[in-house]
Amino acid sequence: MAVILQDPALPQDPTLGRSFTDAEAEATLNARASRTLAEEPLPRGGRVVPLNQDVTTREVAAQQVAAVRRHTSMTAIGDDIAAGFNQLSAAMETVGVRLVGRPFIVFHGRIDDVTGGDIEICTPVASPFQWIDEVYGTEVPGGTIASMIHRGSYDEMAPAYAAIITWMDEQGHEPSGPPREYYLNDLETTKPEDLLTEIAFPIS
Repeated sequence: MAVILQDPALPQDPTLGRSFTDAEAEATLNARASRTLAEEPLPRGGRVVPLNQDVTTREVAAQQVAAVRRHTSMTAIGDDIAAGFNQLSAAMETVGVRLVGRPFIVFHGRIDDVTGGDIEICTPVASPFQWIDEVYGTEVPGGTIASMIHRGSYDEMAPAYAAIITWMDEQGHEPSGPPREYYLNDLETTKPEDLLTEIAFPIS
């Protein structure tokens, strides 16, 4: 089954993301990952390692989405995300709704090799989505986010999470909501080393 992550024919919603060049994705700035995993668990698990990257902030608007929630584990998360996007795509096709921005997931708790957790798989839509089976409509809150672009495999994102957590700590910010991952290109048509993911934490 095809996982539809981006429709290039659609206008991009500037509140959800924008096109990023390779230079922007690879731009670096010293940001030490000083917190330990025990102090600040990472949504996808893993260990904290130092990383030099840009952490940026921007405002995002509240977004209507079609969503499905799944309980997953580190072993199953890739398959669960793919199945979730396929389920969203089928539900949206049934009612004739198209995505209007970048698909993303929201982490509702830590996921590691021992502890499973919930994720919310989201596809932006233009207006409130009506419930179809497990697919429901909801609004993801807007506000200020701190984010970083990770280039590479989804299995190698722990350092980027650590860098954002460290930046928030150094700048005196607190998370104001669960972290998100915005998918900027398509897993099925992109080499793993070229995948671009925006990791975003709502902040106060």
